[in-house]
Amino acid sequence: MVNKQYKLPSTYAPRDLVSASESGIRRGENYYLREIIIPDLKNLINDAKTEGIDLSIVSAYRSYQTQVDTYNYWLNKNNNDTEYVDTFSARAGHSQHQLGTTLDFSTNEINDALGDSFANTKAGKWLAKNA
Repeated sequence: MVNKQYKLPSTYAPRDLVSASESGIRRGENYYLREIIIPDLKNLINDAKTEGIDLSIVSAYRSYQTQVDTYNYWLNKNNNDTEYVDTFSARAGHSQHQLGTTLDFSTNEINDALGDSFANTKAGKWLAKNA
């Protein structure tokens, strides 16, 4: 379990990372996930396509150092307000993305953007119902 209380070591990296494109998800060639989740993701993507739903990936595995950089980016963008940034970005070692089993979805409906607007798309509603 990884969350605000339980932390992964900086040296942790999954050994079975593969290209997310193996699942058939659009934009998958840019990201890595653990091989163990690819079959289930492939089924999800195929089901979505069958129903005319477009899903893309906008974030997946992040190393400890990448999460350091990501968190610091948001701090710099938000006047070093850690209380605020902690509401939407995990500190290094506390991100489920470091596990390699977490991904952020998007859709062509919002030009593959990352953010809260995904929830109001056809794809976001379909995913909430079917995931």
